[in-house]
Amino acid sequence: MRERNVASMSSHDTPTGDRHDDDTSAEQSITDDAPTGGDTTTEDELTADNAAEEDMLKTLEPGDPPA
Repeated sequence: MRERNVASMSSHDTPTGDRHDDDTSAEQSITDDAPTGGDTTTEDELTADNAAEEDMLKTLEPGDPPA
């Protein structure tokens, strides 16, 4: 059996060897479009009956994580 040498990757390298800056704009646009709760079925079923539940639902917003 042949041994395979694999070079370690830095946190900025991709599997193809490309390097990326810490640009979070692409990540931000993905989370802005993501449905609350992870999928559209869940998002459609999430409703709040009072202010406390509304606050809880806000914590599920992918583009606005809690502090």
